[in-house]
Amino acid sequence: MVARFDRRRRLMMSLLDDIDLPYVRPRGAFYIFPSVKKYGLSSLEFCDLLLNKARVAVIPGTAFGPPGEGHVRFAYSTTREEIEKGMRRVKDTLQGL
Repeated sequence: MVARFDRRRRLMMSLLDDIDLPYVRPRGAFYIFPSVKKYGLSSLEFCDLLLNKARVAVIPGTAFGPPGEGHVRFAYSTTREEIEKGMRRVKDTLQGL
């Protein structure tokens, strides 16, 4: 199980790198917390954008306190296929901005 989550973590990092969303490399759990500041949206606005346009649900950084503003939390606790499909929709949505 640890190896599967590590592969998913590495996949998510690779896809975020491709989209150019910076993050601190996660060392545990199954979440990653990239910065979305370059888009000029609040973390809540960014989450709404992804939900409505990409049909991808992420958590606003402000759910973890004021220092989380400008970040969102992605989970990689699903299948590789779902991660790839969701991140493809995220990439397409962000390229349209």
